[in-house]
Amino acid sequence: MKRKLKDKIINVTTRLGLFIGASAGFHGVASAQEAPFSDADSLKSNNTEIVNTPAEKEDSATIDFPTAGRKDSLAQQIDDSISVDPVKRKLCLDTYRASVQNDSIINLRREKLDAAKEYMVYLTAHFEDFRSRAYWDPLGKCYSYGIGNCEKANGTKVVKGDVIRSEEEGIATVIHHIDKNMADDMVKYLPMEHMSEVEIAVMGSLLYNTGSGKLRTKTGAPSELSDLATIHFVLRTERSEQEFKKKFLSYKRTKSGSNVLLDRRENEYAILSGEVVLPIEKLKGTMLGALHGCHGDVEKIEARFAPDSKLACPTDSLRYAMKKDLARTYVRKSTPTKGKTPTRGRAQPRPRSNTR
Repeated sequence: MKRKLKDKIINVTTRLGLFIGASAGFHGVASAQEAPFSDADSLKSNNTEIVNTPAEKEDSATIDFPTAGRKDSLAQQIDDSISVDPVKRKLCLDTYRASVQNDSIINLRREKLDAAKEYMVYLTAHFEDFRSRAYWDPLGKCYSYGIGNCEKANGTKVVKGDVIRSEEEGIATVIHHIDKNMADDMVKYLPMEHMSEVEIAVMGSLLYNTGSGKLRTKTGAPSELSDLATIHFVLRTERSEQEFKKKFLSYKRTKSGSNVLLDRRENEYAILSGEVVLPIEKLKGTMLGALHGCHGDVEKIEARFAPDSKLACPTDSLRYAMKKDLARTYVRKSTPTKGKTPTRGRAQPRPRSNTR
C-alpha cells in the first residue's frame, strides 16, 4: 500500500505539476491518500488582518490545495520531494503556471494589485523618503521627484523647477511608475490570487528598490525569486517559507558591495510574514523614515508606530513630508561662465605705490 501510494505521488508531481489539484489525476491521488483538503480561499495570509482571495470556485482553472502546515499532507510530501530536485520543481511550476494563464486569473491579479498600491506607496516612502521638488538624479541622469520618479503622473518628463503640491498628485506619480515599470511583471510572475494586500505591497516595495526584472531571467523565464515566491504563497509550508525568506533577504547589497539594504529587507520581511502588523493608518500616522534602523525588531517597530511615539505625525505622513520639503529654502549657486575662471576667492594684485 505504501509503495502504491508513493508511485501515485510521483505520478502526480511529474504529470500534473505541483499544484494541479483540480485535475482528475490529482483528485484520484487525493482520494487514495484520504488526506483532508480545503478550498484555496481558506488559505489565510500570515497577516492577521487580511485574507487572501483566490480565483472564484466556478472557474475551470481554480485549484484546490491540501491543508497547509500538515506534515503528513500530500502537499508536504510533494514539497519535500521537489525541493531536492530543481528539475522536477521547475517542471511542476511550469505546469502550474500554464494552468492559471487565463483572463479570470489575470484580471483577479490586477484587481488585487490595484487594491495594494496605496499601501505600497506609503511603505516604499517610509524606506526611500519623498521629495516634492525636482532634483537632478545622477544615477538616472534625469530630473526626479516623488520617490525617484523621472516621469509625472501624466507620463511627461520631470524638468527642472517641477513641484508636487498635493498628496493626490504625489500618490498618482508613484502609481504611474508602478503601472508602467512593475505591474506587468508582478501580474505575470507572482501568484497574487493567493497573496494578501500586505504581501503584495511588501513585494512591491522590494521590486521598487531592486527592479521588477528580478522576477524573470534575461530570456523572460521565471527567475528563482519568482519560483520560490510561487511555492511559498501557494503551499505555505515550513520548507517553502525558509527557502523564500533566504532568497528575499539576499537582496541586501548595493553595487558597491555594502549591506546597507539589509535593514530594509529585514523590516520588509517582518511585515510580510505578519510578525509586525502595520495597517495603512499607522503608516500614514507616523513620520516617513520611522522604519530606518529597526532591523526587523518587532518591539522597536511597534514602539515607533505607536500613537504616543515621538515620530507620530500631526497629519498624513506623505503630506507632512511634502510640506516640509516645500518649506525649505534652496540657495541657487551661480554657474561659472564656460571657459572663464570665476574671480571670487582669488587673491587680488596689490596696487603699486607711487611713493617709492
